[in-house]
Amino acid sequence: MLKQPFYDPKRHWVHYLTRPFTLFGASTWQAWYNSKRMRNLFKAVMQDVLFIEENPSVARSYRVKEQLRKFQDNLKNLILTRRPYIKNSLKKGFLLNEKAARILQRGPAAFKNLPAAMDFLIDVALYATVLPHQVFTIINDHEINAKGLCYLAEKLRMISYYPSLTNKIVLPLAKDRLKSLGVHDVGESLDLITLHELIDGKAEALHERRLNRNKKLRFMYQDLNGKESVSWVSEKNVIAIIAKLENLSLDTKGRIQLHGQSAFLGKVKGIARIVLTPTGEGVNLKIGEILISIQSSPTLMPLLRECSAIVTDEGGIACHAAIISRELRKPCVIGTRVATSVLKDGDLIEVDANKGVVKILKRAQ
Repeated sequence: MLKQPFYDPKRHWVHYLTRPFTLFGASTWQAWYNSKRMRNLFKAVMQDVLFIEENPSVARSYRVKEQLRKFQDNLKNLILTRRPYIKNSLKKGFLLNEKAARILQRGPAAFKNLPAAMDFLIDVALYATVLPHQVFTIINDHEINAKGLCYLAEKLRMISYYPSLTNKIVLPLAKDRLKSLGVHDVGESLDLITLHELIDGKAEALHERRLNRNKKLRFMYQDLNGKESVSWVSEKNVIAIIAKLENLSLDTKGRIQLHGQSAFLGKVKGIARIVLTPTGEGVNLKIGEILISIQSSPTLMPLLRECSAIVTDEGGIACHAAIISRELRKPCVIGTRVATSVLKDGDLIEVDANKGVVKILKRAQ
């Protein structure tokens, strides 16, 4: 039984996506969505967010239903009434990607400080990642006749620079900022501080957060229009909170059959390999094994080429996994919601993408 909600229960939270996020990563990602650039591009912002660390350094994010609906409605209206604006914005995404490639060659020295690097990261993320994804999704969901925009959006989504910009530019500058505050263990500490705290020079909470991390507690991060709060809860409470927010019965975590949406048809049996990092680093996936991930991205292409099938927690017709599975002609089931939680590394599973079903045949020893 939860003694306190740890989040604002008055808001209608809906699951938005799950990503490999530390506390710093979660707060950095939210900086995209509650920015002036977001409002200028989409004519709307999503100023409230809730993150719950489901697995170590993997967090589920939630949006306020009404804010998400308004954002999507605004973009749909822009597609219908201002198509040249959307087309030019997508073209700007290509130009920003070209600039990102040049900046990555220069490294952190390309920016005078962390806020300047974040400004550029937000531009790249919004124009070259968020915009094409949302445009492609809305056009297909509402069956809008806009083949030109679909082509641009799908092509733009095939290359993603924001992970590299984060790892090679933002994180080194963030570590330098921590050092300037007198923090010595910058590697661990960076995972336990928010972007706003770091920029504002507020590192007082780090000691207590290290203790909470050592107790194997999970973080909950809430940002209500710039007002941040961080809570630490047990794994048991995390499961209870997620179940309450998403109206799931707790026994779904132990079920042996998963259902999702078929992205490319086919039926395959094989060993499950769980991938929770953006690049798949450290994952030993052998040819013919089945890739299980939260979602896929261009950085996972080496593993995607080797696997025999793809299963993801998230996704729709516009997701990277769906696009790549059709290109590589590999069976794919997307949108299972909890595959990375239910399936274990080494399980023998059957992926029946003809029916959108994933079965566990034998548990890993």
